[in-house]
Amino acid sequence: IHGAKGIRNWASEHGIPLGKKSSIIRVPDRIWKSRWETVREFIRVCFDAEGDVNISDDHNIVVTFSTTSSVFAHQMQALLSKFGIRASA
Repeated sequence: IHGAKGIRNWASEHGIPLGKKSSIIRVPDRIWKSRWETVREFIRVCFDAEGDVNISDDHNIVVTFSTTSSVFAHQMQALLSKFGIRASA
């Protein structure tokens, strides 16, 4: 998936709303039931759109994901935990 058009198409195919959605955004049911590869791709697309990587003052790598939806943040945390990735929301 590359570029804005690719992300829009992928989101549409997976039932993810576009535009202002902070009050309604959720990880789609079909993602929870999907194979690992699809879940991994969903996480990658989300981080491509709303993620960031920085180096902290104490020289640690910090990966962040931005959303105004606490429900979506906690759902993303749960998805990441399936891959053994510790996250906070």
